[in-house]
Amino acid sequence: VNVVLKACSSPTPNNVPVNPSSGVYNTQANFQCSHGSTLFDINGATENTATKCLATAEWKNEKIVQCWAEPTAVLSGAIIYKVGERATFQCTTSNVVPAVYKVEIFFNGIKQVTGNTWTSNQLDISNDGDIVECRAINNYTAKPEYANLG
Repeated sequence: VNVVLKACSSPTPNNVPVNPSSGVYNTQANFQCSHGSTLFDINGATENTATKCLATAEWKNEKIVQCWAEPTAVLSGAIIYKVGERATFQCTTSNVVPAVYKVEIFFNGIKQVTGNTWTSNQLDISNDGDIVECRAINNYTAKPEYANLG
């Protein structure tokens, strides 16, 4: 009879780091998402970070947890416009888990468009100092408690 022993690995197949990562059977450990991300299960609920190495060489719950991070949204467009011109802005996002599924562009706090490009009406002097923002939304930032992120 041949017995093959395998250790639990860190990070997990879903790229979640485990600490301590010794991987010895029955070791108690914790899933540790990097700064700026939170541990969730596949249903989108926050998850307990405690785990242990099982006899199957898997961390308990490793198949259902992921580190979710807020996406980075970058707004681009000219900074200075002349009276009578229209301003056009684009919002681009970074690849994160979970993926971004919607981008919104706001003008003075009011949503103008769901999409990555917005063009203003003709500008006049009263628009001096107005604010344009974009927000990238994924399953993480769609949650009410994280709505200020992204």
